[in-house]
Amino acid sequence: PTATENREPEKVDPIEKISFDENIISGKSPKESYLTIRSFMGDISSYSELVSFTDAFGSENNQKSIKAMERSGVGSIIGSIFSMMPKVDDSSVSVKSASDKECVLNLVSGKNSGTATMVFEREMWRLDREEWQK
Repeated sequence: PTATENREPEKVDPIEKISFDENIISGKSPKESYLTIRSFMGDISSYSELVSFTDAFGSENNQKSIKAMERSGVGSIIGSIFSMMPKVDDSSVSVKSASDKECVLNLVSGKNSGTATMVFEREMWRLDREEWQK
C-alpha cells in the first residue's frame, strides 16, 4: 500500500461546507444582487452555512444579527426556515425606493408580499433585511 492509500479522509470544517463568493454580486444593481443572493438561500441548511452566507452577502447589521443568534439554538431549524420562504423571480421584484446607499425592493409571491432592503457596503449591494407579510 502507498502512503496515500493509508491516509484518513480530510475532515472538513462545517463552516466551509458551502462557501459563498461575494464577488458574484460585484457590479450588479440592487435588484440583480438580491436575486443572485436569494438564489443561494435554498443551499443553507445549518447555522454555520448561514454565517458563511451572511459574511459574503449580508450587510454589517445583518452579520451582527445572525452572529447574535448563535446561542438561541435556531441552528437545527435553519434549513426549514429557508425552505418555507416565498419563491421570487425577476418578475416578482421591483424597486420601491433607491438612493446611493440604500435600495428598498418590493417583493410579491402569490398571496405574500414584502420588502428587501439592500445597502451599498464594501463596494457592493448587500442584503440588510427581508420581511414578508401574508
